[in-house]
Amino acid sequence: MDQLDPVQHLQVHQAIEVDAETPSAEEARQLPLYVRRAHDTRLHLEVTRAAGGQSRLVVLVGDSSTGKSRALWEAVTRLPAKWLVWRPSDRTELLHGLRSQRQLSHTVLWLNELERYLLPHGQPDPGGRAASALMSLLHEPGRGPALVLGTLWHKHHTTLSHPPDSSQQHDPHQQARALLDGSAVTVAECFTTEDLSTVQGLAADDPRLAEALANGGSRITQYLAGARELVARYDRASPEIRAVLDAAADARRLGHGELLPQAFLRPAASSYLHLDYWRTQTPQWRQTWFERALHTTDQPCRGIPGPLTREVAAPGQQNSVHPLYRLADYLQAHTARTRLGTCPPAGFWQAAAEHLTEPAALMSLASAAERLQRLQIADLLYRTAVEHGHNEALYELALLRELVGDRSGADDYALKSLPHDGGRAVLEVTDEREDDDDWAEAERLYLKAAQAGHTLSLYRLARRRRQAGDWTQAEHYAQQAADLGDTRALCELATQTDDPCHAERLASMAADHGDTLALKSLARLHETTDTKKAEQLYRFAADRGDGEAIRCLAAVRQRSGDENGAQKLYHEAAELGDTEAMQKLALKYKESGDEQAADRMYRQAADHGDMEALGLLARRREKAGNREEAERCAEEAAAQGATTAVWIFVQEREIGGDHRGAEDFAFRCAHEGDTTVLWYLIQRREWTGDSEGAERLYRWLIKRGEANGVLGLMRLREWRGDHQGAETLAFRAADNDQPDALRLLFQMRQATGPEEAAERLAHEAADRGDTAPLLSTARRRKETGDREGAEQLYRIAADRGSAQALLALGRLHEAAGNYNAADQLYRQAAQGGHRWDVHLVALKRESEGHHEQAQRLYRALVDDGDLWPLRCLARIEETDGDLAAAELLYRQAADCGDLPSEIARQRWPFGLDASGKPMKRWW
Repeated sequence: MDQLDPVQHLQVHQAIEVDAETPSAEEARQLPLYVRRAHDTRLHLEVTRAAGGQSRLVVLVGDSSTGKSRALWEAVTRLPAKWLVWRPSDRTELLHGLRSQRQLSHTVLWLNELERYLLPHGQPDPGGRAASALMSLLHEPGRGPALVLGTLWHKHHTTLSHPPDSSQQHDPHQQARALLDGSAVTVAECFTTEDLSTVQGLAADDPRLAEALANGGSRITQYLAGARELVARYDRASPEIRAVLDAAADARRLGHGELLPQAFLRPAASSYLHLDYWRTQTPQWRQTWFERALHTTDQPCRGIPGPLTREVAAPGQQNSVHPLYRLADYLQAHTARTRLGTCPPAGFWQAAAEHLTEPAALMSLASAAERLQRLQIADLLYRTAVEHGHNEALYELALLRELVGDRSGADDYALKSLPHDGGRAVLEVTDEREDDDDWAEAERLYLKAAQAGHTLSLYRLARRRRQAGDWTQAEHYAQQAADLGDTRALCELATQTDDPCHAERLASMAADHGDTLALKSLARLHETTDTKKAEQLYRFAADRGDGEAIRCLAAVRQRSGDENGAQKLYHEAAELGDTEAMQKLALKYKESGDEQAADRMYRQAADHGDMEALGLLARRREKAGNREEAERCAEEAAAQGATTAVWIFVQEREIGGDHRGAEDFAFRCAHEGDTTVLWYLIQRREWTGDSEGAERLYRWLIKRGEANGVLGLMRLREWRGDHQGAETLAFRAADNDQPDALRLLFQMRQATGPEEAAERLAHEAADRGDTAPLLSTARRRKETGDREGAEQLYRIAADRGSAQALLALGRLHEAAGNYNAADQLYRQAAQGGHRWDVHLVALKRESEGHHEQAQRLYRALVDDGDLWPLRCLARIEETDGDLAAAELLYRQAADCGDLPSEIARQRWPFGLDASGKPMKRWW
């Protein structure tokens, strides 16, 4: 830790320098004095837990230059000296490191700009592998303790944490969302009054803080990071410098990575210069303008790097042969806002196609062009990505060509994509055609894909032919698929036909290809009507090595009273590795008194991976008094993560009266990182009325830093009638940044009464930053007709920072007819994260015909940077007959990348050109 330079190694922002002939000791420090803020409480709590032996994850969420990285640095300096810091350079290095280093004990995993790992190059993490690997590190016993620290801008956090709108949609961020759940801590953009008071107290010892306090308003960290200076340089830049910065800013805004090639910047920036300005310059100026512009943007100011700086290799490493440039973080964030809705000129896109060679950059820009409805440009960039070896772009090309009506091109790209995407492009294109009831075109592509060996196309052809009544052709396609190793179509046909003989023949064909599922399904259907036929089908499957079929056949024999025949078949199934058959035999041996044979069979099942059998074996040996062997079996199950099996053993001890022995083994599992058995034990003790025993276990969990232990003990005390003890625990937890305890206690009091006690807790929770109980109390008052009391509580919650309270207040004002006051509150609620709820308010107004009020709210949201209402405003103008105004609004939505494809296709079937004019057919 003491060898790290936070600026050089960990990307903590360098601070401005102040003008002084003799710098003070504090000014000479690399970083200004640190000001603790609200997010530091949670952050330091998690670091303390990590130091205590728990693997933890904290992700600070905030926009550029809000102090995220500095906060992480201040937190890790509190760790013991033995801790190491690992900062992987990208997703590939992260995955390699997590695979090769299974044990990362006492290591800080520094993931500044977490989107580089979970959203590489602006694209979803393939397969969610990075998020899954991080979750494994955090949850697998024996790999830690590790402390994973990350930062995210709000827009990236929204992308990663927002679920898809429909359960039918692909969910590319499912793993990332699971990883981030509960780990995000928001870093406020502005300092509070209390924060500014702290700055004032430190300013006398640090001139940089003094200057930031005098000139930066409440945006102290941004001022220290030189944000104001960067924006001023950008705003005052000459046309040629502004052209370079705008080209770089648009590239970053539209998805290019951090490092921008000079070979791309030169032609791209040229297209931003106005032709009249270019013509008035001298020949010498025109020859050197770009180099001079880069020289100017690379110059630091007050110790802060310039707005666009050349990337320099670390000491001892070679600089890139081809110069690369980096846009300042804050300027990137600033231009992402100010240039939103501006589509780059045609020369920018042409420069990208001609000079960018990194497939990820090309894919990101192509995807952005598609969102902006610049479809021909997107097509060009996708094709360029293919030329540079990125075959995944073939999938995008197939869908794009289908979108614009180029069926032949869509077929061509979908078939070329087959070896690279497993037929995903074929399936999506054919799905589109089937949705449009164009079965002939869908079947034509299925046939082409089938000829290339795509078995899922054969399966769909078989299904389609069956639905059309052509069983002969359906069977032909199913047989072709089976010959290629895919028996799904044969199995489906077998279960769909009404002819038993035909079904049996198809199931037999599938079995001949190694799939006995259809045979077993048919056999189950015959079990109650034709036992002989069921046995025949099960035997047919069994003869092909299906142990489950033999077990099912044994069950049929057993039900018919043939115990000896059933026993033989269970043995036959067990020899094929069927663990359920082994358990059946074990029970049979136990019933007959052959305990050794029963143990042997349980052991055999466990050796075949049946962890339940291992738990049962542990329980049997515990009952028999062989504690040492029982523990060995339970430890084996615990090592495999078989919690249920371990619980079978621990429960046996608990039921047998060996409470201390049950606890000891549960504690042992918890020390290895799995507290599940301990929780099972707590639940059992609560259920059996052993409150003291349950409390003892809760206290052990609390001592270990388990947050849920506090919740459980508090709930137990409240149920026992120890209301004061429950409150003491809830307040202590809330003061340690664990609001759930106080909220849970409030819910219990609200459910059981009295109301006054619950409301008192709601106010206590609000004073500690959790307004949910107060909102719940306000809703109750509103439901009982106490509008004035509800409004009073909503205002208290709003004063505590609740955006949901603002939304509720807005609804109260709207119900009273005060639209102006309501809209002000709605805007504040939207800014606080409740945009969709405010959208619903505006949509309700629109649907009820209150267009003027809906438009006013939509426009207010757009003014606050919300793009979604643009299409709604356009729809209202279109409904009201102002088609020109509607077209302008639709075009504005397209330029912002926020217009649904179906709306865009209706208006501009072939997309727009770079300037925004509708295109003619271009393929």
